[in-house]
Amino acid sequence: MELSSGAIRNHRPDVMEKAFAIAGYGHEVLEQKFGGMLNALRMGAPPHGGIAPGVDRIVMLLCNEPNIRAPSRASAARRNSSRPWPKRGR
Repeated sequence: MELSSGAIRNHRPDVMEKAFAIAGYGHEVLEQKFGGMLNALRMGAPPHGGIAPGVDRIVMLLCNEPNIRAPSRASAARRNSSRPWPKRGR
């Protein structure tokens, strides 16, 4: 049962250059947009990674749902800047 997931970001300049080349970006564009990061990686910056809890998965288990889509319906109704909470006290 997976409750969270994590990853290590790409930290090898050679692999990054190949990936961007496959996506159609030339070396010049890569250096212009990501030169600072590439230089840091070339000089030995450590890998960067992270982990994130799967709140939807936890809710799925707590609700005894067979799949993650059922509890995710609630997250589809989340509020954001284009759909703010209604004014209170009016």
